[in-house]
Amino acid sequence: MRVDLPRYSSSIGKLKVHVGIKAKYCHKIFNDTAVRERCNEVFEEAFTEMGLAVDAIGFDEERCHLVFDLSPRYALWQVMKKLKGRSSRPLMQEFPYLRKEFFWSGHLWNPSYYLDSIGKDEQTLINYANNQKYGKKNAVAPDIHQCKLTQFMPPTSVGGS
Repeated sequence: MRVDLPRYSSSIGKLKVHVGIKAKYCHKIFNDTAVRERCNEVFEEAFTEMGLAVDAIGFDEERCHLVFDLSPRYALWQVMKKLKGRSSRPLMQEFPYLRKEFFWSGHLWNPSYYLDSIGKDEQTLINYANNQKYGKKNAVAPDIHQCKLTQFMPPTSVGGS
């Protein structure tokens, strides 16, 4: 048995996930440095409260990529509900122009999200999240260039190879 795996009360192992969430209507709200930094702070606080280890948080103009270890204590929907709900309120309150210009309905996040479990390509996906337009550039490997998300998806019969 591997020694480096996290242990829980009734299980042992890790489940790393890569999640992508998008601002509603694809508004490019993360071009604003203050919004991006505050959102990052709120995400890190939420992960700490839940006791989850976050490996990477990267922002593009309208979306956020997260790589974290999903503990057996939570279902993914619970984590996403906490992250989206916990970040939406302070961002709307601290940056009133967001509600006035973009989110007059009061909803910051698109209700859906992208999910992928990470197998052996853990470092590649951490690099992908870190090397988003507003990620922690070169946080892990200085020679990594931004990858396209399609590189991590299996080919499909519809338009795929």
